Amino acid sequence: VNMMVNSAEYANLWLCEDVGLVQYVDHSQSETWELQELVDDGSITVVDGSDYIQDSSVRNKTFVNKSAGGAGCDKETRTFSTNNQRRVYSNSNGENVDCFTFNFGIDTTETSYTFLGQEVGSFDIEYNPGFSVIVANMEVGESWEQRSYIYDDGDYVGYRDDSFTLQEVSNVNVGEESYLNCLSILWAGVDSYLIGEFEYNLWICPDDGLVKYTTEGQNWELQAISYSSNANTSGGGSFPLTLISILGVFCFTVRRKA
Repeated sequence: VNMMVNSAEYANLWLCEDVGLVQYVDHSQSETWELQELVDDGSITVVDGSDYIQDSSVRNKTFVNKSAGGAGCDKETRTFSTNNQRRVYSNSNGENVDCFTFNFGIDTTETSYTFLGQEVGSFDIEYNPGFSVIVANMEVGESWEQRSYIYDDGDYVGYRDDSFTLQEVSNVNVGEESYLNCLSILWAGVDSYLIGEFEYNLWICPDDGLVKYTTEGQNWELQAISYSSNANTSGGGSFPLTLISILGVFCFTVRRKA
């Protein structure tokens, strides 16, 4: 958005969205001043959720809990299909360990990723409404919250409160891979029916989606990812296609135009 401001007979100012002053005419001196250089600190403060929706070509992901030292159910295999995410836990060393399996109902749009319910053991859980880990527009420091009512096999059994805060947009190293411009999201809340209070730190990256998460002394990192045929399998180093706003401008210089 450009705006020209008249200041009596002294000056005309051109102000632009995010950048501010880019040109002014000083009528008292018959001089025109134009923006020559803009210095940006590179920080991304507002992002478009569509850049962080996991690519539809991703079929499987394997996470390993690096804090477990190879013990217990330290391996998580996620399989993705339409409106479903299946998580199977096992031991990363192939040991015979009694673990568990989850099935999550998911609603994915171009700009949001929403949990609708889950099946585990004898529980068939529905969240009404669902809660969104990714939303259309997110700003660093901003939080979004949702209260959902929990139904087990159609019967009301409690509620859950979910709060998500975008802490920063930064690069993250996971194993030998480097991922660019990832969302660092704090996910905290309470589930009155199954798990009580909880807190996760998530790292969600363009195209690849979740690559790392931590909770209660556990450090889960992406170990492997597979795609459907003819898909890009490079992984890591992706860059968002759309940034609503890149802010953090802290100075500019001007020169006089003869």
